[in-house]
Amino acid sequence: MPKASAPVFERSSGSYEADSVLVTIEAGASGADSIYYTDDGSPPDAGSTLYAAPFSLSASKTIKAIAVKSGYQDSDVASSWYDLYWWQALGSGTDYIVKALALDGSGNLYAGGSFTTAGGTSANRVAKWNGSSWSALGQGITGTNVEVSALACDGSGNVYAGGTFITAETTTTVNYVAKWNGSTWEAMGAGTGYYVYALACDSADNLYAGGGFTAAGTVSADYIAKWDGSAWAEPDDGMNGSVYALAFDGVSNLLYAGGNFTLAGGGAAVGIAEYNGSSWSQPSATGISGGYIYALACDSLGDLYLGGDFANAGGISALRVAKWDGATWSAFGSGIADKYVFALAGDGLGKLYVGGNFTSGAGNPDDNILEWDGSAWSDLGQGTNSTVNALVVDNSGNLYVGGNFTQAGGTSFNYIVKWGKKE
Repeated sequence: MPKASAPVFERSSGSYEADSVLVTIEAGASGADSIYYTDDGSPPDAGSTLYAAPFSLSASKTIKAIAVKSGYQDSDVASSWYDLYWWQALGSGTDYIVKALALDGSGNLYAGGSFTTAGGTSANRVAKWNGSSWSALGQGITGTNVEVSALACDGSGNVYAGGTFITAETTTTVNYVAKWNGSTWEAMGAGTGYYVYALACDSADNLYAGGGFTAAGTVSADYIAKWDGSAWAEPDDGMNGSVYALAFDGVSNLLYAGGNFTLAGGGAAVGIAEYNGSSWSQPSATGISGGYIYALACDSLGDLYLGGDFANAGGISALRVAKWDGATWSAFGSGIADKYVFALAGDGLGKLYVGGNFTSGAGNPDDNILEWDGSAWSDLGQGTNSTVNALVVDNSGNLYVGGNFTQAGGTSFNYIVKWGKKE
């Protein structure tokens, strides 16, 4: 007997930015009495699901189908795969704003902000997402009208929080920065003298804190301080203005600081500075102009990304976002056209995510979040309905987004959401 023609998929295999896709399967040239399919990648036969009408997929799947026709052998298997990328909930989210995100070495996500519950569970200003559920970190960060503005994880499993708070675990005085040791929050000396806006750990598990303070512990520390596990110190005389962002580059072993300063270690450093373990310097002859830096990120290639409300970086036009590769500055198209960039995350594969409270990038309208694919801007499912404050990418390429928003892609989410492949 002749063999029936294989079924034909109306929609081609591929990756789709969509919450769902419609799959239509048609008979081939010989026609078919019936079409049978599977959605788990297994070979289909006459005992598989009968195709009766187009159906919707709301997760990434490979569909395999055969045609059955009287007087013919069953057709060869036709196959089509669909990878869906869209917004996904992390439980029920938090009850208020998320300001900071961090990942530990095991892939656990930590969120900080001004919330008091996560996933419906009491979690004061900081919570942990293990991939399926939320949990609190002890009694958390306590006090009235306070927030966690920064988070960092070291290689030993410790989690650090910085912000506007004075106490943790209800009664422990920590003064704007605290350490979660896996079982309780503890003070780090006498803390800092004022708010902490940024945290970063180096490869030796030293913690750097940046903010609006001029003292840390018992030492003078102008807007930046280093904690070595037992005491605070000031790295090379610090800055002359607030530090809003920190990032450590593990490739070159450099710490980057961004903010509204013009001096670092006593030398000129306009908005951006790098620390080599002993002294500060400006990455190039020219720093930032036209605004401040509010976000920094380093990828696995050693590239540094900067975000804020600046207009120029290293003497070139770079609206609100720029890249430093260790030798030269570059812009991202025509940049972000309005307002502020507050968060950045690079995946090390040429893709950069940018979050803030902007409404456009390079002529591509979007709300508060954009993706740079190496050559052009694109949106992520029409963005969010309010400010994006924090971004982080995990080892699987999933992007976690925290902020003031209650919607992403037109769907309700409470202040935190994941963008990635729907499984």
